[in-house]
Amino acid sequence: MQAQNSKFEFINVTKIFSDKRKNNRTVALEDLNLAAGTGEFICLLGPSGCGKSTALNLMASFDKPTEGQVLVDGRSIEKPGLDRGVVLQEPTLFPWLKVTENITFGPRMNNVPVEEYTEKAKRYIDLVGLKGFENHYPHELSGGMRQRVAIARAWINEPSVLLMDEPFGALDAQTRLIMQELLLRV
Repeated sequence: MQAQNSKFEFINVTKIFSDKRKNNRTVALEDLNLAAGTGEFICLLGPSGCGKSTALNLMASFDKPTEGQVLVDGRSIEKPGLDRGVVLQEPTLFPWLKVTENITFGPRMNNVPVEEYTEKAKRYIDLVGLKGFENHYPHELSGGMRQRVAIARAWINEPSVLLMDEPFGALDAQTRLIMQELLLRV
């Protein structure tokens, strides 16, 4: 049964990875029940290998649960969608695209009219402190700047859920603090 006013929800979710060649099974998640409402921050904490990234991959629909349901806005999710923005530990930018092109990749691939995303891209570039770097390639940016591009790329689609897998883990302490404050402010 769906929780009242939940933005996303895991209902009795189990994820088992099987290697049939080795006759091996790994239970990554078992009977997970979790719900979050609009405006809530949920942090999954635990040791390496406990299933945190698996849960994120299920929410993003990069993978499917073995059992149970993953819901967004009360609907079962079947594939990745613009309603869920994803920011990973490594920024995974397209090296052949400039900052603005990386940020606008989603809207362009979804045939959003240029006039709709151009102003948004400028606003997010300014918001993440990259004004003046719009025409730079990823290799011309610092690690923190690349991560800010990745965050702006997730935000431009105005997702209802933002999924982050240790997005600031590889950053130095000062940049990490700046990025955390930016996330809270936005």
